[in-house]
Amino acid sequence: MNPPNYLEKNPTRIRSILAENVAFYGDVDLHFTCFVQAPSASARENETEPMEMRLIELDGRRNGPIDRGVCTDFLRDVAKYVKEQMIPKASSAQFSMMALATGF
Repeated sequence: MNPPNYLEKNPTRIRSILAENVAFYGDVDLHFTCFVQAPSASARENETEPMEMRLIELDGRRNGPIDRGVCTDFLRDVAKYVKEQMIPKASSAQFSMMALATGF
């Protein structure tokens, strides 16, 4: 026997919880931005060696990837970009960052 689906059985309570969260945290505007290191487009097309690596930003609010420049040290380059370009323009400094990487 499967347990009852809480969302189906208690829609009023779910709306109440959501309203409490908005009241406590305010009307938040959340989204995810991801940075990746990738070969430059010209290097991929020409298959040149060594491939120049670029810092690429993937933002769900944008139409496509954004090339943020040469990337020689992924974690340092991301930290520098966030510190110099994102934090000064942010209305709040409340954000989280995580790295999914190997060999660092």
